[in-house]
Amino acid sequence: MFQSLRHKIILVAAVCASITLLGFVALYWLTLEQHQSLDRHRDLPAVSLKWFSLNNAVHKASLAQKAWIDSGDLKFIKERDLTWAVDIHPAFKQLDLLYKKVRVWEGERSVERRVFYDLRLMILSLENLQKNTSDPKQKLTLEEAQIVWTDKESPLVQNISSQVEIMIRWQTNFARQQESKLRQGLSGLGIWIWVVASVVLLLVLGFLFDYNWKQRDK
Repeated sequence: MFQSLRHKIILVAAVCASITLLGFVALYWLTLEQHQSLDRHRDLPAVSLKWFSLNNAVHKASLAQKAWIDSGDLKFIKERDLTWAVDIHPAFKQLDLLYKKVRVWEGERSVERRVFYDLRLMILSLENLQKNTSDPKQKLTLEEAQIVWTDKESPLVQNISSQVEIMIRWQTNFARQQESKLRQGLSGLGIWIWVVASVVLLLVLGFLFDYNWKQRDK
């Protein structure tokens, strides 16, 4: 009897130890997932702010170009060039670094690679268009420059803004998807812990019932 009782006690102790180990493993996995999620999304606010800053700078450069066309004052050309040098080019370089850091080109977000580089080409096209329009060698009148701004530059700026909005929307949707996946993982983990705990409880109750039944027979 004592040998059988000892075996059952050892069995229950082993199961309890396994559950404890499983709890530590689950806690470690949960902590690891939380850290990975934070690392993935830590730079998202910075990326969104950079996109907004870049978009505002593009509009600022376009408005400076329009002000030069309307007034003929070269100070607006200097303001435009300063915006490109101080705001637009540095912002795009920082975005490039941030995107490479968080590796958004992997998996389901690989489609952003094409949009990102399309945006780069559009922004470079805008810069070249503005410089060519204001280049004295082109000998464009202000009226001709106005036509270029209306027919080419303004639609290009609007297209850039639309693409920036798409990029920001994708980032927001991706962050929500990752949060949903993390919640589903936590929910599944909770279910497994509940199932295992229930099994352990049934084993312990079965052991106690069997032990009491044998004691009653004696």
